Amino acid sequence: MNTIYYCPESSMLIPTNGGTIPVGAFLTGAPNAHEYGQEYYAVSGTYAPTIQHHHPLQQTIHSGMLSDFEYTSLMAQMNRLTLSGSGRGQMPEWLFDEEGNFTVSLQDIVELDLFFICVRDKKGSQFIQDNFPAENCPLRRKLYNMLFDSQSIYNLAMDMFGNFVIQKMITEAGKEFGQKMLHLLSVQAPDMAFNRFSCRVIQKAIDAFSSDTLEPMLQAFRGYVLSMGTEQSANHVLQKIIDTVPAKDYRFIVEEMCSPGNMDKMICNKFGCRVVQFCLEKLTKNYDASLVRTLMEKITRKAFRYSQDEFANYIVQYVIKHRALNVYRDRIIKSALVGNILSLSQSKYSSHVVEQAFECAPDNLLPEMINEVFHGKVNPKNGRDSLDQMLFDQYGNYVIQRLLNMAIQIRHGKRQGKAKWFELLSQRICINVQPLLKYSSGKKIIETVSAEVGYPLV
Repeated sequence: MNTIYYCPESSMLIPTNGGTIPVGAFLTGAPNAHEYGQEYYAVSGTYAPTIQHHHPLQQTIHSGMLSDFEYTSLMAQMNRLTLSGSGRGQMPEWLFDEEGNFTVSLQDIVELDLFFICVRDKKGSQFIQDNFPAENCPLRRKLYNMLFDSQSIYNLAMDMFGNFVIQKMITEAGKEFGQKMLHLLSVQAPDMAFNRFSCRVIQKAIDAFSSDTLEPMLQAFRGYVLSMGTEQSANHVLQKIIDTVPAKDYRFIVEEMCSPGNMDKMICNKFGCRVVQFCLEKLTKNYDASLVRTLMEKITRKAFRYSQDEFANYIVQYVIKHRALNVYRDRIIKSALVGNILSLSQSKYSSHVVEQAFECAPDNLLPEMINEVFHGKVNPKNGRDSLDQMLFDQYGNYVIQRLLNMAIQIRHGKRQGKAKWFELLSQRICINVQPLLKYSSGKKIIETVSAEVGYPLV
């Protein structure tokens, strides 16, 4: 015979056999439940979960006696329940009326020892938020003391519904409970940043507490910038720090991103590239030249490589487009693009960079770039020059379309440049009308030229 006990997603881990058990686990043998004022599930012989309260004078757990075969079957069913998320603690039905509304007050829930069950329930979490005690109310102080004494803040912050209550308690903490709240969060801040729910709690804390009090939490993140920046939840915490505190307080983020080997990993990561760009956006807006220089020295040094990367190319494009970074734009065009227009135009990601460069290049660099298109490398295998190769390339043709539109603007006096660029482009397109008609991109190019010259090329 086997005795089965079920520990739901409670705020405590129950010691058993000298160790701990995972939250939401099924176990055999009696746990030391009497040490905790928590609610636990036990499973009866009919496989129906039953709730048993544990108060100081009521220290037993209902259990069922099962055969080995029944035990094996039940464990399989329970594992499926747990994996599906259905094993969460359930609210007692008598708390609600027929329409699903609470029939008790928040005070009642606390006195009935149901707070830590209620906080993890969808309706319960919302009920607590909507009925949170007003300032100076004794129940308010009791809720904070319960949270602090139970040390359940971390588990609740990582809970699907509990995190919203913790966020509410952060915004309502005030001077009386704010310091204690911030201290507890700072201790586990790095771990909490990597959880999809508790990362929101950390962001709420950064928003709610003044920047001069956040130093302990910011210190806790030192050494974690790379791992946080490249993770889907934690990267939002870094962005919140950058968006909220003064640049001097997040200097460590820039320094860690720019430490040897880190920039490659950050900027070429789908989450990290967003952190790098957001950092540039905030620093340029606040005119922090020293930190911008620190970042841009790293980026410009490998702009050729970054232009070809799936994610880093967005950063290079951002630099090229942003007027406040025109010094670094020019440096990127000179060092990474000029001399490589053809090869970069034929690459999926860097072709976008070349397009932006044609659009934003200064007057002294634009002719040099365009010269590569008209008088660039000739392919020794087929005798085609750069313009021909780009016209018929799956990515290069988009660069030609951008160049064609730019040449038309020049022709109409809407931007600086040489009128002969349109003539050179249109002549080559006319020569290649029939081959271009085989492709949708080619047809679009022909239509653009036809509209500009006023007669159909075909």
